[in-house]
Amino acid sequence: MKKLKVMTIFGTRPEAIKMAPIILKMNQNLDQFIPVTVISAQHREMLDQVLEVLKLHLIMI
Repeated sequence: MKKLKVMTIFGTRPEAIKMAPIILKMNQNLDQFIPVTVISAQHREMLDQVLEVLKLHLIMI
């Protein structure tokens, strides 16, 4: 089966909290998904706190 590439985009803490369950679930099913996350970093300091608490590890490119 072909993997589905899914892009999620967020930039604020509330958006990160809402998207976290979806991102985490896709990361648990990498045989089905290629998750791509884009962060606009409108509020970078607050966003980093949420990413750390939710254990969302993102690679910056």
